[in-house]
Amino acid sequence: MELLSKLIDIVKVPLKVLLPAVWIFSGIITLSNDDFLTSLHILEWCNDNRFVFGIIFLVSSCLVLVYIIIFMKEKVAGFISTVTHHRKIWKKIMDLDITRFSIIVEMYNSPGYSNIYNFSEPIIQSMNSEGYLYSGSQQIVTINTFTNEMPVKFTLRPSIFKTLDYYKPKFEKEIAKLNKRIALERNLDKKEKYQNQLSDMTTTYNSIYRHNGGF
Repeated sequence: MELLSKLIDIVKVPLKVLLPAVWIFSGIITLSNDDFLTSLHILEWCNDNRFVFGIIFLVSSCLVLVYIIIFMKEKVAGFISTVTHHRKIWKKIMDLDITRFSIIVEMYNSPGYSNIYNFSEPIIQSMNSEGYLYSGSQQIVTINTFTNEMPVKFTLRPSIFKTLDYYKPKFEKEIAKLNKRIALERNLDKKEKYQNQLSDMTTTYNSIYRHNGGF
Protein backbone atom coordinates (compact mmCIF):
# COMPACT_ATOMS: atom_id res chain seq x y z
CA MET A 1 0.00 0.00 0.00
CA GLU A 2 2.84 2.35 0.84
CA LEU A 3 4.48 1.71 -2.55
CA LEU A 4 1.15 2.33 -4.29
CA SER A 5 0.67 5.64 -2.50
CA LYS A 6 4.19 6.72 -3.53
CA LEU A 7 3.45 5.86 -7.16
CA ILE A 8 0.26 7.90 -7.00
CA ASP A 9 2.22 10.87 -5.62
CA ILE A 10 4.73 10.55 -8.47
CA VAL A 11 1.92 10.51 -11.04
CA LYS A 12 0.62 13.78 -9.55
CA VAL A 13 3.87 15.53 -10.49
CA PRO A 14 3.23 17.72 -13.57
CA LEU A 15 4.53 16.22 -16.80
CA LYS A 16 6.58 19.35 -17.56
CA VAL A 17 8.50 18.64 -14.33
CA LEU A 18 8.53 14.83 -14.42
CA LEU A 19 9.62 14.41 -18.05
CA PRO A 20 12.77 16.59 -17.90
CA ALA A 21 13.70 14.98 -14.56
CA VAL A 22 13.41 11.47 -16.03
CA TRP A 23 15.34 12.56 -19.13
CA ILE A 24 18.20 14.07 -17.11
CA PHE A 25 18.37 11.16 -14.65
CA SER A 26 18.31 8.46 -17.31
CA GLY A 27 20.84 10.44 -19.34
CA ILE A 28 23.24 10.58 -16.39
CA ILE A 29 22.92 6.85 -15.78
CA THR A 30 23.35 6.00 -19.48
CA LEU A 31 26.06 8.44 -20.54
CA SER A 32 28.20 8.96 -17.43
CA ASN A 33 31.62 7.31 -17.22
CA ASP A 34 32.44 4.62 -14.66
CA ASP A 35 34.57 6.93 -12.50
CA PHE A 36 31.67 9.31 -11.94
CA LEU A 37 29.24 6.48 -11.15
CA THR A 38 31.82 4.90 -8.82
CA SER A 39 32.10 8.17 -6.92
CA LEU A 40 28.34 7.97 -6.39
CA HIS A 41 28.62 4.30 -5.34
CA ILE A 42 26.05 3.21 -7.92
CA LEU A 43 28.28 1.70 -10.63
CA GLU A 44 27.20 -1.91 -10.08
CA TRP A 45 23.54 -1.00 -9.92
CA CYS A 46 23.86 1.10 -13.07
CA ASN A 47 25.60 -1.70 -14.96
CA ASP A 48 22.74 -4.06 -14.07
CA ASN A 49 20.08 -1.58 -15.26
CA ARG A 50 21.87 0.45 -17.95
CA PHE A 51 19.91 -1.18 -20.80
CA VAL A 52 16.59 -0.20 -19.21
CA PHE A 53 17.76 3.34 -18.52
CA GLY A 54 19.08 3.54 -22.10
CA ILE A 55 15.59 2.79 -23.40
CA ILE A 56 14.07 5.29 -20.96
CA PHE A 57 16.59 7.93 -22.07
CA LEU A 58 15.80 7.40 -25.77
CA VAL A 59 12.04 7.52 -25.21
CA SER A 60 12.20 10.57 -22.95
CA SER A 61 14.56 12.30 -25.42
CA CYS A 62 11.99 11.78 -28.17
CA LEU A 63 9.23 13.10 -25.93
CA VAL A 64 11.24 16.17 -24.96
CA LEU A 65 12.07 16.85 -28.61
CA VAL A 66 8.43 16.46 -29.68
CA TYR A 67 7.32 18.73 -26.81
CA ILE A 68 9.82 21.41 -27.88
CA ILE A 69 8.67 21.17 -31.52
CA ILE A 70 4.99 21.45 -30.54
CA PHE A 71 5.75 24.35 -28.19
CA MET A 72 7.67 26.24 -30.89
CA LYS A 73 4.99 25.46 -33.48
CA GLU A 74 2.28 26.89 -31.23
CA LYS A 75 4.37 29.99 -30.52
CA VAL A 76 5.06 30.58 -34.22
CA ALA A 77 1.43 29.91 -35.15
CA GLY A 78 0.27 32.31 -32.42
CA PHE A 79 2.70 34.99 -33.62
CA ILE A 80 1.61 34.61 -37.26
CA SER A 81 -2.05 34.68 -36.23
CA THR A 82 -1.52 37.88 -34.19
CA VAL A 83 0.39 39.62 -36.99
CA THR A 84 -2.20 38.58 -39.61
CA HIS A 85 -5.08 39.65 -37.37
CA HIS A 86 -3.58 43.09 -36.70
CA ARG A 87 -2.64 43.52 -40.36
CA LYS A 88 -6.23 42.88 -41.50
CA ILE A 89 -7.67 45.32 -38.96
CA TRP A 90 -5.02 47.95 -39.79
CA LYS A 91 -5.93 47.70 -43.48
CA LYS A 92 -9.62 48.12 -42.62
CA ILE A 93 -8.83 51.24 -40.59
CA MET A 94 -6.59 52.73 -43.29
CA ASP A 95 -9.27 52.07 -45.95
CA LEU A 96 -11.94 54.00 -44.03
CA ASP A 97 -13.17 57.35 -45.26
CA ILE A 98 -11.89 60.44 -43.50
CA THR A 99 -14.99 60.83 -41.30
CA ARG A 100 -14.91 57.28 -39.92
CA PHE A 101 -11.13 57.42 -39.55
CA SER A 102 -11.39 60.70 -37.60
CA ILE A 103 -13.97 59.18 -35.23
CA ILE A 104 -11.70 56.20 -34.50
CA VAL A 105 -8.69 58.47 -33.90
CA GLU A 106 -10.75 60.75 -31.66
CA MET A 107 -11.94 57.80 -29.57
CA TYR A 108 -8.46 56.27 -29.45
CA ASN A 109 -7.10 59.48 -27.95
CA SER A 110 -9.99 59.88 -25.49
CA PRO A 111 -9.92 58.57 -21.88
CA GLY A 112 -11.03 54.95 -21.79
CA TYR A 113 -11.25 54.96 -25.61
CA SER A 114 -14.77 56.34 -25.17
CA ASN A 115 -16.77 59.31 -26.38
CA ILE A 116 -20.36 60.47 -26.64
CA TYR A 117 -21.98 60.53 -30.09
CA ASN A 118 -25.42 60.99 -31.51
CA PHE A 119 -26.79 57.49 -32.03
CA SER A 120 -29.30 58.78 -34.59
CA GLU A 121 -26.41 59.59 -36.94
CA PRO A 122 -26.26 56.95 -39.72
CA ILE A 123 -22.46 56.89 -39.68
CA ILE A 124 -22.40 56.05 -35.95
CA GLN A 125 -24.99 53.32 -36.43
CA SER A 126 -22.93 51.96 -39.32
CA MET A 127 -19.67 51.87 -37.33
CA ASN A 128 -21.50 50.24 -34.43
CA SER A 129 -22.91 47.48 -36.66
CA GLU A 130 -19.56 47.01 -38.43
CA GLY A 131 -17.79 46.30 -35.14
CA TYR A 132 -15.62 49.40 -34.79
CA LEU A 133 -17.30 50.60 -31.61
CA TYR A 134 -19.97 49.55 -29.14
CA SER A 135 -22.26 51.02 -26.49
CA GLY A 136 -23.03 49.54 -23.09
CA SER A 137 -26.40 47.87 -22.69
CA GLN A 138 -27.04 49.50 -19.29
CA GLN A 139 -27.11 53.08 -20.58
CA ILE A 140 -30.16 55.28 -20.16
CA VAL A 141 -30.79 56.81 -23.57
CA THR A 142 -32.64 60.11 -23.79
CA ILE A 143 -33.91 61.87 -26.90
CA ASN A 144 -33.65 65.60 -27.36
CA THR A 145 -37.13 66.54 -28.58
CA PHE A 146 -35.86 69.71 -30.26
CA THR A 147 -32.97 68.20 -32.24
CA ASN A 148 -33.95 64.50 -32.16
CA GLU A 149 -30.42 63.69 -31.00
CA MET A 150 -29.71 60.57 -28.93
CA PRO A 151 -26.42 61.11 -27.05
CA VAL A 152 -24.88 57.71 -26.28
CA LYS A 153 -21.47 56.83 -24.88
CA PHE A 154 -19.56 54.62 -27.29
CA THR A 155 -16.29 52.75 -26.72
CA LEU A 156 -13.74 51.61 -29.25
CA ARG A 157 -13.64 47.86 -29.74
CA PRO A 158 -10.60 46.21 -28.09
CA SER A 159 -9.50 44.74 -31.42
CA ILE A 160 -9.27 48.28 -32.83
CA PHE A 161 -7.28 49.98 -30.09
CA LYS A 162 -5.06 46.92 -29.61
CA THR A 163 -4.15 47.04 -33.30
CA LEU A 164 -3.34 50.76 -33.03
CA ASP A 165 -1.23 50.02 -29.93
CA TYR A 166 0.51 47.19 -31.81
CA TYR A 167 1.61 49.45 -34.67
CA LYS A 168 2.75 52.37 -32.51
CA PRO A 169 6.25 51.03 -31.65
CA LYS A 170 6.63 49.81 -35.24
CA PHE A 171 5.99 53.33 -36.52
CA GLU A 172 8.50 54.75 -34.04
CA LYS A 173 11.11 52.18 -35.07
CA GLU A 174 10.64 52.88 -38.78
CA ILE A 175 10.73 56.64 -38.25
CA ALA A 176 14.00 56.28 -36.31
CA LYS A 177 15.43 54.12 -39.13
CA LEU A 178 14.46 56.65 -41.78
CA ASN A 179 16.01 59.50 -39.81
CA LYS A 180 19.22 57.50 -39.58
CA ARG A 181 19.18 56.69 -43.32
CA ILE A 182 18.62 60.35 -44.20
CA ALA A 183 21.52 61.42 -42.00
CA LEU A 184 23.90 58.89 -43.60
CA GLU A 185 22.67 59.00 -47.21
CA ARG A 186 24.84 60.97 -49.67
CA ASN A 187 22.81 60.29 -52.80
CA LEU A 188 20.42 63.26 -53.16
CA ASP A 189 17.71 61.28 -55.00
CA LYS A 190 17.62 58.55 -52.36
CA LYS A 191 17.77 61.16 -49.61
CA GLU A 192 14.71 62.91 -51.07
CA LYS A 193 12.91 59.56 -51.35
CA TYR A 194 13.58 58.79 -47.68
CA GLN A 195 12.48 62.29 -46.68
CA ASN A 196 9.17 61.84 -48.50
CA GLN A 197 8.66 58.47 -46.81
CA LEU A 198 9.49 60.03 -43.47
CA SER A 199 7.05 62.88 -44.06
CA ASP A 200 4.19 60.47 -44.92
CA MET A 201 4.96 58.20 -41.98
CA THR A 202 5.29 61.07 -39.51
CA THR A 203 2.00 62.58 -40.70
CA THR A 204 0.20 59.27 -40.22
CA TYR A 205 1.81 58.76 -36.80
CA ASN A 206 0.91 62.24 -35.58
CA SER A 207 -2.67 61.95 -36.85
CA ILE A 208 -3.25 58.73 -34.87
CA TYR A 209 -1.08 59.00 -31.76
CA ARG A 210 -1.98 62.53 -30.69
CA HIS A 211 -1.84 61.76 -26.97
CA ASN A 212 1.80 60.73 -27.43
CA GLY A 213 2.82 64.23 -28.44
CA GLY A 214 3.81 63.18 -31.96
CA PHE A 215 7.16 63.59 -33.69
